[in-house]
Amino acid sequence: MDINDIEYSLTLGKVIGKKIQILYFCIIVSLLLPLVSIGICITIALDLMAIDEEMFWLLIVGNILMLVFLGISIYLLVHFKKINRQVKIWLEDCQEIMGYVEKLDSQGQNNGHYQVKITFEIDGKKYEKTSKKVNFLTDDLNYFAKYNLKCIKILYSKDYDQVLIPKQKVL
Repeated sequence: MDINDIEYSLTLGKVIGKKIQILYFCIIVSLLLPLVSIGICITIALDLMAIDEEMFWLLIVGNILMLVFLGISIYLLVHFKKINRQVKIWLEDCQEIMGYVEKLDSQGQNNGHYQVKITFEIDGKKYEKTSKKVNFLTDDLNYFAKYNLKCIKILYSKDYDQVLIPKQKVL
């Protein structure tokens, strides 16, 4: 199985595989406005162009927003590269089995977002694994809602004691 077939890691969260290239594109786009602004500043300094105060502040605000977007994109890139690296290691010894997903009672603590417990059996031994807490920036907050109280295909890495959820259709 390939990393692009994995949708979620129970301990690390969402896995985006090769879709990580989108983040490289976001970084390039977020660098464009500051580069254009530098060009505008050079033309102003050479007296080739003049701008009014409104345009000046628009450039400042635009650059600040792009730098914030750049920071978020770099954070997400590092985060997902780390996850991808880890998942590739776990995939080396995974075995495919069926697991039962059950919502854990959050008692209103997670604003409607919850953790789940996956129960499965290997060689007659029963295992229960709990998902990580949700990160609003990197995870789909209601990811497990579609799997609640259903049997799904999972990948279990016995050496690393990790559960991965491959992409699948659940009725």
